[in-house]
Amino acid sequence: CSAPVIEGTVQSVYGEALPGVAVKIQGQRSYAVSNGLGAYALAYQPGALVLEFIKSGYAPAEMELEVAELRNVQAAAVSMW
Repeated sequence: CSAPVIEGTVQSVYGEALPGVAVKIQGQRSYAVSNGLGAYALAYQPGALVLEFIKSGYAPAEMELEVAELRNVQAAAVSMW
C-alpha cells in the first residue's frame, strides 16, 4: 500500500505540458519534479496546503488546497507563463 499523494499536471498558458517544474508544499518536505507529460505526484500531510510551482523562464505559480485527511487527491491543472 503506497502513501496517498497529490497528483496533477503543469502546463504553459498555451496548454503545452511543462516538464521539469519543481513542485513543493510550503512548510513540508515533499518535493517533486513534473515529468515529460507535465505530471507530478507528491506525498503530503493533511491541512491547508499551498503548492508552489517553479521553473526557470516562467513566473512562479501557487495553488491552495484544503485536504482534511490523507487520501489520493487529483489537483486541477496549473498553468504557468
